[in-house]
Amino acid sequence: MFDPAQQHAQQIEADVTNILTILSTQRKAGTPEEEAFVAKHILPLENHPHTTQFSQDAYGNVFVEVCGGSDKLFTAHTDMIVIPNTKQEVLYDANLQVAYTSGKCTLGADDGAGMWLLMQMLDAGVPCWLAFFRAEEVGGLGSSFAAKDNPAFFKTFTHCISLDRRGTGDVITHQSWGRCCSDSLADHLSSALNEHGLDYRPNDGGVFTDSANMTDLIAECTNVSVAYANEHHDTEELDVDHLLRLRDALVKIDWTTMPVKREPGEDDFKYDYSWLNYR
Repeated sequence: MFDPAQQHAQQIEADVTNILTILSTQRKAGTPEEEAFVAKHILPLENHPHTTQFSQDAYGNVFVEVCGGSDKLFTAHTDMIVIPNTKQEVLYDANLQVAYTSGKCTLGADDGAGMWLLMQMLDAGVPCWLAFFRAEEVGGLGSSFAAKDNPAFFKTFTHCISLDRRGTGDVITHQSWGRCCSDSLADHLSSALNEHGLDYRPNDGGVFTDSANMTDLIAECTNVSVAYANEHHDTEELDVDHLLRLRDALVKIDWTTMPVKREPGEDDFKYDYSWLNYR
């Protein structure tokens, strides 16, 4: 007899297993471990039934067109900060639905959580493009290379949405001291997420992720919270319950309604730097 509750529980168990598998490999930029991870988890996406185009550039960045694509680009990065001379030890509290570490290593939810979400969007057949960038943690080198190597490709997009922000409620409007997306886009995306039971809001306190390297090429570039906390430290943890609910929202949102108000390359600095010219 079909039991919806049992099926739901089994699906959550499968999702959690998938998430923990991603978190169980150290992925320091440029290491054999990161290369092995990409070979095992990212390159096989070329053969996914929803993949309509697939490519890897000279830096190792991977691009996936989903179901014919759209003018929306979603990004995550494959590397993580690794505490030297530690072994990856990932634990999971099923009652709290929180993933954490043994206290000796980083978790790598920054940005394992984002990669998992991109794969989930592929599974759901959301028409878009996915970018798995390399070397974000050491200066956004992968996305910087890609922007210079193939600017015409990125100019085809109206939105670049990175899934690489700490916490559970931010839609970032400013990165690297300047504006990366319009308030209209941040308000609209926050509302769209909140329609699915979440609590997001615009935040101008972003630091940096790969979408910041696309602001001269793509109009609306943002970064969305994906439920990790204490990144880069041995106390890093991931709110798995929120991540699952965020996935459910991302695959249901009508992405065709997202506004475009900012112009590529538009300067709108958060702070006044006129004092730099003082002599």
